[in-house]
Amino acid sequence: MSAVLIFQNSKGRDLLMMNGYSYTLNKEVEVQYYWRCETHLCSATLITTRNISTDGHSISTEGEIHHLHAPSIAKQEIRVFRAQAKRRVREELTPAALFIEQEMRKINLFSEAQQLLTHPQHMKAAFSRERHKYIPNIPQSLDFIISHMYTLTRGFKRFRLNDKTTVSGGRLLIFSSITQLD
Repeated sequence: MSAVLIFQNSKGRDLLMMNGYSYTLNKEVEVQYYWRCETHLCSATLITTRNISTDGHSISTEGEIHHLHAPSIAKQEIRVFRAQAKRRVREELTPAALFIEQEMRKINLFSEAQQLLTHPQHMKAAFSRERHKYIPNIPQSLDFIISHMYTLTRGFKRFRLNDKTTVSGGRLLIFSSITQLD
């Protein structure tokens, strides 16, 4: 039995991937999860049990596992790649081109997956659009909170040095890395 990967698809629905097949969550009853093949004409189903302590899933029953189509390991690899890249877009401020290059070096895609994968320049544009969803709006007043992620450098060193209210009612923000101060 191969590894079970669970993450959210582009529409925000839970997606389980195993052996080159993709399943969408059909229903959830306590710790039992009922999955249906993502291909609409296929009637294959799968039941998993969630381990609460590890938050992992294990196959409890393989329902009607006879798929009407062949598995696609290449599509599964691409989805995993995109999910990891999207996670990095949300959690890091690394430039899109740099983390795409890093992620592509980390994984060993089959030749079919390499052919199906979008060109890196197009991926950069898509991941940049995704990042813009998570960047805070420009503040309209002085009463705003700076997220912790924006107070550190890429090396996770202190970046925001000062955030004080001035006597005249303004706000003084000073950003600098230790290297810039030396």
